[in-house]
Amino acid sequence: MPLIAGWWRQAAPQLESLREPFDRHAAEPRGWITTFEAFADLLTDWGEVVTEAERRGWGIVGLRC
Repeated sequence: MPLIAGWWRQAAPQLESLREPFDRHAAEPRGWITTFEAFADLLTDWGEVVTEAERRGWGIVGLRC
């Protein structure tokens, strides 16, 4: 977790720089993440999960859906 949490700490301040590339390449009106705000919220929520797991000394499990 320390490695992943460290990556999040580096990426979080630069999240806004992904707005233009998201709008150009990833925005999909029929998808489940249709706006940059929804994308940023998802990443931020996962950043909080990773940060809290690191703080508690836990791991996380990724499940393929």
